Amino acid sequence: MMETVLLTGSNGFLGSHLVKKLLSKYKVIGTVRSKDKGENLVQELKQDSQLNIGNFQWEIWELTDQASLEKILKKYKISKIVHSAAPYDFGIKNFVDNVINPIIKGMEILISVIKTYPVTHFVLTSSSQCHYNLDQYSNEDFILTEKTWCSYNYEEAVENPFKAYHYAKTQSEILYWNFINSSASIIGCAISPFFMFGPQPFDSRCLKRLNTPNELFNIILRCGPDDLSKIPNLFGYVSDVRDIAELHFKALEHEKLQNKILLPFSGIFSCAEILNLAKDSFRQLNLPPKTFTEIILFKVVSNTNGLIDFELTNPNQTIFDSLNQIVLTKNL
Repeated sequence: MMETVLLTGSNGFLGSHLVKKLLSKYKVIGTVRSKDKGENLVQELKQDSQLNIGNFQWEIWELTDQASLEKILKKYKISKIVHSAAPYDFGIKNFVDNVINPIIKGMEILISVIKTYPVTHFVLTSSSQCHYNLDQYSNEDFILTEKTWCSYNYEEAVENPFKAYHYAKTQSEILYWNFINSSASIIGCAISPFFMFGPQPFDSRCLKRLNTPNELFNIILRCGPDDLSKIPNLFGYVSDVRDIAELHFKALEHEKLQNKILLPFSGIFSCAEILNLAKDSFRQLNLPPKTFTEIILFKVVSNTNGLIDFELTNPNQTIFDSLNQIVLTKNL
């Protein structure tokens, strides 16, 4: 008998990669926020003939709706949960109602509901932003580890959407670990990506506005030769979405990852370097001249690489694959 995994946020950037990965072994119940999103995801999955989409079903769940989640748990014999759903759009207005409350309330509801069901594994898609404050980002003396935490309180969190996301994800993960550590029967693992880049799960998504932060690739590719000033002065650590999906899958399987915080990253990027790689790789594009950005960034000291059994994707490969998919799909 195949086990059944409940995957929240199944139509998202990471969520859709996870659906494809999980279907290699499990039945998957994916939550979405609307009927249209569920139906669209099924149509996308049908594009891959190797997927057994008969083992995938979608259900609607808003993060603050406890009744809907209870119905899903009653309807299916779910033994494992991957919680990947979280609003991540810094242009959202009213970020208290649209970011802070859904992220924290969603975790509270999950914890409350699954206590009464025979769930064995509960894997969380967290964020590196749980582990630092904004003013530590370009502090070369700050060392981020599995034991450092964002320290914003609620009054600070409501100042802007960036602090709101840091705060909400941190509080959500703290709730999560309090639950896992108090449970005698549920195994956990929190996976905290940095800038999560990589190809879209389906080529057709390249024709639309991409998720944050992958829209950076579209911004750069749209720049003409005189648009160097439009290249964002942004840099950070890279996590490949395919690696993150693999880690979620392994967290459901491998004892070595049980009850661990994972901070997977393969290197550092800058938008200047993305531009430079695009110019070298796609000479048909009339992009701005090559440029350089000084990178001043906190350090990361993590046990993650010693826990995983595969090599993370080289960041240049991640960036090339992301750009190449867009260029080919849009016929640039």
